[in-house]
This record gives sequence, structure tokens and C-alpha cells, in this order.
Amino acid sequence: MAKTIEEWINKDVKRIQRKGGIYLAENFCRDPLRPTIIDNSKFFSPADGILVFQKEVEATDPIVEVKGKFFTPQCLLDDFNYFNRSLIISIYMTSYSIHYNRMPTNGIITYEDLECLKTNNLPMLRFEKKILEQILDFNECDYLFSNERRISTIYVPKMKYTYYIVQIADSDVNCITHFVEQEDFVNQTNKFSLIHFGSQCTLVLPLPAPFKYKLLLPDLTVVEAGVDALIQTDFQTYKNSFN
Repeated sequence: MAKTIEEWINKDVKRIQRKGGIYLAENFCRDPLRPTIIDNSKFFSPADGILVFQKEVEATDPIVEVKGKFFTPQCLLDDFNYFNRSLIISIYMTSYSIHYNRMPTNGIITYEDLECLKTNNLPMLRFEKKILEQILDFNECDYLFSNERRISTIYVPKMKYTYYIVQIADSDVNCITHFVEQEDFVNQTNKFSLIHFGSQCTLVLPLPAPFKYKLLLPDLTVVEAGVDALIQTDFQTYKNSFN
């Protein structure tokens, strides 16, 4: 369930740290049972981790500034023909987080890989060190511009609405694994993918959308995939989708 970074560190992180590196490796691979939650008025978190930003921006406006460079929705999607204003919600998946990703909604999924722009992915652990101290230092986010990523496109038929999930991998990864086939229909809160070690998972919701929305959690909240709702919508048809 959603908690502050301080609560999460005291309850979960310190317990793992006390058991040493071997347990950390085993802990990283854990896949605990999660309840199936069907609430078609909500978008659930696709990842375990820390909410690092939630904002509406134009396609060419900065989501964050990294050492004087602007990271925009076009950069995130690696698509300079993308012009929608968008709601961007990003979760940093720490070394202590479960790394299975889950569907925020019901939908038909397609995906594609984008290779890293450098010979190797850049490390993400410097950013993790700061964020565990509750400091958002985006100057440690060079990886946003260069690292390997997988873009999943989710189409919700009853809404006739398409949104995106962007997974960004750490330097030690070079592997983002999907458990579903292209154009599979995947139920809300079901697992669809796995990323290893420190990673980032970002929702991109193009606007205007066929619903009004309300953000439910503040930045720097620790969330669980398929458990914590990030967005409440008011779209009645969506509530009745797939019944």
C-alpha cells in the first residue's frame, strides 16, 4: 500500500539491508501474490517504486531539466511527430522494489524496443541514492536521454483511447521482458512485464482524454503495482467496460 519514503525505508528497506547482499538479490526476484482488483474508473500504478513526477505538459515542453537539457514527452517516446499535451506519471523502481510491471487498466497491448543511444546504458543508482534521501536531483538523470527503453501502447476499446507505458532500463540490465504477445488483451492489474534492477516506468496519457481525472497521490510516495491507484476518472462508460 502507498506510504511515505520514510515509512518504506523503516519498514522494508532496513529489513532487507540487514540481511546482506545475497538476500537482496533473492529479494529482488520475489513475486508475491497480489489481489486482482477491477475498478475501471481508476488507473493503477504499473510499477512498484517511488513517484518522481506527475504533470501535464505539452509535447515539446520539459518534463524535467537535466544539466541544462530539456526532457520532453517527445524525447520520452522518441517520437518527434508526437504533439499531444499529455499527463506524465513516472515511477522510479529502486533496487529494493519488486520489478514486475502490471496493467493500469484493461487493454490491448502492443510494444516495441528502442535501443540505447550510447554503447551501454548509463547507471541509474546515483539518482536512487538521492531519492532515498527524499531529494529529487534530476541532474543525475542523464539516463533518460540515452538508455534502452520499451514502449508499450495500450488501447482501451470501449473508450477508444490509447495511452503508453515507457520502461527505461538501468546500465546492468539490457533486458526488458514481456510475458504477453503482441495485441493480447490483458486484464487490469495483471502482470505484463519484468525489468531488472534500478529502472523507471512512466505512464503517458495523451490529452484531451474521454474523461476528467484526479491525481490521488503526491510525488515521493512509494507505490505498489496493481494495488495503488494513481488516477481517479469520471468516465461512466469506462466504469462499465468489458462487463
